[in-house]
Amino acid sequence: MAKLSDVPLESEVRMYFAEVMTFEDKLSRDEIMRCIKNEQWQAFRKGLKGLSTQAKLARLRTWKSNHSGRCASVVVQNYINALKRGGQIK
Repeated sequence: MAKLSDVPLESEVRMYFAEVMTFEDKLSRDEIMRCIKNEQWQAFRKGLKGLSTQAKLARLRTWKSNHSGRCASVVVQNYINALKRGGQIK
């Protein structure tokens, strides 16, 4: 399992995800389920399939910078948590 620091990323991308991964709020299942139903997010998420972890993280950063609001933060954090659970980052 790679640490985020082991994934070859531009330093600004790494700093961004270090901030995102310290998301203080505990995500509730209800909030996650409500936010992930967004059709744009689902299309985006499906487009991440098969990409390297580095590419996924870079695209997640772009997604987050182009979408504001709580749900944008929730879906990105939830995806990062899934990468952790899947052993792609720690």
